[in-house]
Amino acid sequence: MTQDTILTTSHVKFFREGNAFTVPSSGTASRTALPGKTDTGWAYLGALEQLTEGNKPQVTVKVYGADPEGAEPGRKQMKNILRGKFERMLKLTTKEFSNSILELLVRSGAQVISPGAFADYVPGGRSAIRGWIWFVQYNADNDALIREEMLFCEVIIEDDVTWDGDDAPGFVLSCTQLLSTLTSGTAVVGSES
Repeated sequence: MTQDTILTTSHVKFFREGNAFTVPSSGTASRTALPGKTDTGWAYLGALEQLTEGNKPQVTVKVYGADPEGAEPGRKQMKNILRGKFERMLKLTTKEFSNSILELLVRSGAQVISPGAFADYVPGGRSAIRGWIWFVQYNADNDALIREEMLFCEVIIEDDVTWDGDDAPGFVLSCTQLLSTLTSGTAVVGSES
């Protein structure tokens, strides 16, 4: 059995906690209220240059025991590993600068700028910015959807950003998934032969 190799293109949108939405009906984004995909409040954060994801257990307990009937009754062997409190992380790297990227960079307490207008903001006005991440991956050959996830996350820009004038800086968004019963994912598995 062989698995096809697929090149992917990934995109991410963000809907900040506390922002109003109108689709599927009026509401305010929170861990218990998910905006609809067609709502105009989703902020496009860009096509991703790089995606890193993983699950990191915060608690690991190893259980050992000896088999008195086995070949080595005095030697303990691992019987089980109990893991708990998993922390799921996504690191999303984009070079596309937007109002939402600026908000994450300066940790403003409110939306920084409306399109085409200047606005005052307070740098460092909010320590954590939470909201919904809408993450999609497409097959780079035929534009078919491969995977889609809606995750309630805390989002920060993790690494330093260098503005050197010659190249667009990269923004590494670190998204820690938070508990929500509305979290969902869909995947289209590649063909096997």
